[in-house]
Amino acid sequence: MPAPGETLAPDARATGVRHTAFATAWFTGTATRRTLGPADGSALVRLRACREGAEIGTLYADTADQVIVLLRAVPNDVGDGPLLIDVPGNAPALSKLLTADVFAPVFETARMYLPPTVAEKPRFYAGATQDLG
Repeated sequence: MPAPGETLAPDARATGVRHTAFATAWFTGTATRRTLGPADGSALVRLRACREGAEIGTLYADTADQVIVLLRAVPNDVGDGPLLIDVPGNAPALSKLLTADVFAPVFETARMYLPPTVAEKPRFYAGATQDLG
């Protein structure tokens, strides 16, 4: 599991934004939130328990093998029910990989925020979803 500090540079590379305070808090584990991946933060999946199941809200990896290893590492005790992931429309490689495995589209929404263009975005990337209500 990467230490929160090890996630800062890869997160900035993936998002195009360095937000140290937010990312440190975001990737710090709690009773309902976990970040999984190699200790160097080179690939990671952040998940949180939901009322039903769990939601992945940040995933980045450079290879399909990394994605599969990360998803297989998601512990069963984060919640019963579905495992959800918000795949951005500009991540066709991730969408194709997920639907070839065990995931299926449930709904689609419009992206409300377009981050800066990132030259070094990982090949497989899904950002965090902000559930506001």
